[in-house]
Order: sequence, then C-alpha cells, then structure tokens
Amino acid sequence: MQYKLSTPNIIQDIYDLQSEISGTVTSGSNTTITDTTKDFELNTLIGSVAVIAINEITYFRTIISNTLDTITIANLPDGVVASAGDTYKINPNTLNYVDLIFHDESITPNSGNEFNVGVYKTLTFEIYGTSTSRTVNFMVTSFNGSPRGLVGIKSEDGLNAISTTGTGEVWQLPIEGLKTVFFGLSAVDGGNVSIKGRMSR
Repeated sequence: MQYKLSTPNIIQDIYDLQSEISGTVTSGSNTTITDTTKDFELNTLIGSVAVIAINEITYFRTIISNTLDTITIANLPDGVVASAGDTYKINPNTLNYVDLIFHDESITPNSGNEFNVGVYKTLTFEIYGTSTSRTVNFMVTSFNGSPRGLVGIKSEDGLNAISTTGTGEVWQLPIEGLKTVFFGLSAVDGGNVSIKGRMSR
C-alpha cells in the first residue's frame, strides 16, 4: 500500500506541536489564569511553563493543573495578579506528554492522522475496535520526508514487530529524533479500528 501523508486532524490547539499556545487573560489571580476562549483538555498542561506579561514584567511559572479554560500556576510575587488584558504563552514542547488520536473508528484502509514528534521520545499506543481482522503498520518519517516502518515493542509479551494484525493490544515506539509518526491501516474488515496514544518525554 502506498501511504499518502495527510495533515493531522488537530482535536485541540494543544496538539499543534509546532506552535505556541497563546492568549489573553479574561480574569485571574495570584495563582490562576482564566481564558474563556480556550478549551484545554483537563490537566494536560501540567509541568509546562506559562510565560505571563503583567504590567510590562514577564513572569515564568510552572503550571500545576488546568481545567478547560483556567490554568493554575505557582504563586506570583506578593501583590502581583493576572488580570483581564494580560497576555500569556505556553510552548507545547514543554509539556511532559500529549495525548493523540491516530484513528477514530476507521472502517476503510487509510493512513489516519499524522503528528509531529517534536521533543518527545516515546509513543505508547493502544489498538482496539470492533473489526474482525485488520493490519496496522507502524510508520514514521525522518527528515528527508520519506515514510518508513519502525519496530515497536508489544507491552504484553515484549514482541518486536513493525506491524500487527491483532487488536486489544498496547505497544510502544521509540520516536526520539524522528519527524512524524502515523499508523498505516492497510486492511480492515468486519468493523472499525481505533488507535490512540500518548507521546511522552
């Protein structure tokens, strides 16, 4: 099967690993930033660094937790609060991990969503669904842009393979230094296939 690389279906702006998350504060406090225009996934920003401009002074604070639109940060100095109109940035490449959807109930052969590796080192992913048979190829691109297979490790038994016909499986790929990662679904019958994973440092 010839794989055609496609633009990722970015579910949220956190998944765009090549650009900063930025915005304007709607309201805030000494320990929080609220931006009602955002829709973050719960607690996916933990461990990253928020850069906040308040009264022409730039503060760097570690993110402790986040809800859909509010980020909790380490305390700002006494008397300093984030207020409406202040600006902030978060670099997604400072996140400890990011969750991705490569295939969401695919019922026909396709290459699914392709994601940039960025600074991440490991991809742990699960294959599941209702299909009675399927073939999933573990694919990456290096910096010359050519797609190629990559050997993964099956968590259940340590099997090394470049593809699988199984389902209900968890695998891990070493992705450090590569450009993109995706999964070529070269065959699927009798139902659907989903592949979801987490890239981590």
